[in-house]
Amino acid sequence: MKQFIISVICANFLILSSCMWAPLNGAVLSGNSQTIPINISGAYSKPNMPITIEGYNMANASWEVIGQATTNSTANLDNDKGQLYFFNQTVTAGNLWEQDGIMQVRAYSIDGGRKFYLVTFDDFGCLVDRLNAGDTYSDAGIACASYNTSIVTLNDSGNTPDYDISVNPFLSVRTPSGNIDYDCSDNICEQKEYYAATNTPSTFTGWYLDSTFSEPFLIVNKPIVQSFSPLVQFLSASAQYYNAFDLGFGRNMNCKKSFNTGRVSCYVKNHGQVVIDDHVTAIADAISGNNLVATVVMNYEPTSNNNAVTFAAYNSAGTLLNDVQLDNQGVKPMPGLCLNCHGGNYNAATNSITGANFLPFDLDNFLYSDVDVTKSQAAQEESFRKLNQIISLTNVPTDMAGIINGWYDNNLQTANQTFNGEYYPNDWVNYKVVYDEVVKPYCRTCHVAMEPYRDWDSASELAGYSSYALDLVCNDNAISRMPHAELTMDKFWKSSGRAHLIAFMQKEAGYQVTESCAP
Repeated sequence: MKQFIISVICANFLILSSCMWAPLNGAVLSGNSQTIPINISGAYSKPNMPITIEGYNMANASWEVIGQATTNSTANLDNDKGQLYFFNQTVTAGNLWEQDGIMQVRAYSIDGGRKFYLVTFDDFGCLVDRLNAGDTYSDAGIACASYNTSIVTLNDSGNTPDYDISVNPFLSVRTPSGNIDYDCSDNICEQKEYYAATNTPSTFTGWYLDSTFSEPFLIVNKPIVQSFSPLVQFLSASAQYYNAFDLGFGRNMNCKKSFNTGRVSCYVKNHGQVVIDDHVTAIADAISGNNLVATVVMNYEPTSNNNAVTFAAYNSAGTLLNDVQLDNQGVKPMPGLCLNCHGGNYNAATNSITGANFLPFDLDNFLYSDVDVTKSQAAQEESFRKLNQIISLTNVPTDMAGIINGWYDNNLQTANQTFNGEYYPNDWVNYKVVYDEVVKPYCRTCHVAMEPYRDWDSASELAGYSSYALDLVCNDNAISRMPHAELTMDKFWKSSGRAHLIAFMQKEAGYQVTESCAP
């Protein structure tokens, strides 16, 4: 059925009467890169037509022939646009494909003395969706043709980069270095100075009693109005989920906004095991309260300039933590550990943070319980809407506010408005596959809280940093390897992400592919 639909599209693709439907752009293959079988399949409007298959030689910046195919002698499809003839050929890339790197292939025919490069595709699901929506084959083909037109970028998902802390220190780029004392063994260290400067209680119970969760409880979840009564008013919500593309914990998230003081307090109990990607067990633990790793807390104080947003962490016994372990590289110091995703900068001279943000709740990047129906995404939609509404009330950056509102079709304050995961900010509508396969799962969680010039809210913005961004992804010696968390890096490297990122930079920024982005 898949081959039939794409072949009909090829036949109706205006003057582009040729296409290559396999492999899809971004396809992930595994094995010995030099001998991995690459199935090249497609169609042309003429019988016995020679099809030349090329692979890209990155060292020489040239295309080399890696195989030949010929269309069938009898038509495989006949419609009002004419006949269509299939071809299929398995090739290998040989020395052109570096182990565990990316590889680019394309195919062409010579017809009437002219060279025609075969149209390629990124996503078969796009074709199905457009046809189900009533598009003609031609319109669906035009809409779903690869953003890189005729080049397919493949990814070998074998080995991942070195996770040794001396090579790729995760969650560290915003932790100040230099002559700063993070050794708390003598009871004097930067972490304790920060906690003292922010009046952080030594126990989670103390923090809870000092937070919005313990302000006078008079009216719960009263709708936001322009004029408030003298009574204290609140908006609160909680949810349980698994942050699948972040730290890999089962989470019990709780937030509360006070309209009397303007303060917001959130605490999240993280359950499971560090960098063990087991969402079933972790979600069950979050619901039951078992295997508590740590509780992370945040406060927003609207009257503060420095330390408007504060962080702290408590162990399973509720005791304040100076350092927290979130990956296999061991413990790392607070509060810098948090700033790597929440943004902002730490000033060791004043023990203060500026520019940090709460993070919005990105429902498409979570997993949910398959056992407890009350903890499914559908059952918690309203809780998540309230959580995102609370976050939006913490003076978030303009671009983050735009994304949150976009998720709810600009009806964030409307009860029972559900999350719209099909929202694409700005010009990302022209590169939906890149956004879905790269930015959304592996970048957006943290970059949404970063400075406006690198929050990746537009395709042109990311393209403007093509060489820099690819260096952070592909270069082992980069200052801060991206993605910047261990679990996220592992999933990114085994996905189509690298292939789509490089293909996007090639198309949008004119990036010259000179190396395979191998580990």
